[in-house]
Amino acid sequence: MKKIYIKTCKDLNKLHYLREGEYLIVLCNDLDLKGNYISPINFKNTNVIFDGNLHSITNLNMEFPFKDNVGLFNTLDGSLMVVKDLELSGSVEGRENVGLLGGIFNGVINNSYFSGSTYGYDNLGGLIGKSTEKLILNDCTLEMEYPYCDLYQDDKIIGYLVGSANKLLVSSCVYDVSCDKLSSNYNEIKIKPKKIRKRINK
Repeated sequence: MKKIYIKTCKDLNKLHYLREGEYLIVLCNDLDLKGNYISPINFKNTNVIFDGNLHSITNLNMEFPFKDNVGLFNTLDGSLMVVKDLELSGSVEGRENVGLLGGIFNGVINNSYFSGSTYGYDNLGGLIGKSTEKLILNDCTLEMEYPYCDLYQDDKIIGYLVGSANKLLVSSCVYDVSCDKLSSNYNEIKIKPKKIRKRINK
């Protein structure tokens, strides 16, 4: 498994060029993306562990109203991803399959905090738009806003955490959302204290 260290916004953008394989990606410090262009990072035939290392990525801003699969990370063509110990905040707009962390995402999300807003036409989730294989959420907190909530039609798939999922397991997660028209409710009731562990420095 190849190790990649993320120290700057430029390093984060370089993830667009990863080829199929297995990677451990470590966030080495807090990243403020304000003023930086970031498009959805698509992993294809790739297995990734993204270790937030108890750091944050803030001011993510993606505005792609006519694009599907919009979110920071997308796992495509059988890719799987583990995201852990990350704080992510920002706003994401797309058409279908839209979520702050991923438009399409399969894998595990553990011990992480997410806040911001998402907007899309269908398969919209605060965290993940759509999971086509397996999705496990553990010890996560979500505080999201949904602009134009009153305009959502009843037949659209909109979820608190995930718009739609094939196999979903949610454990010890909590959410605070601002829209009463969301169609999914996973009944999270308690969040465990965050785990404290040493950061990886290079």
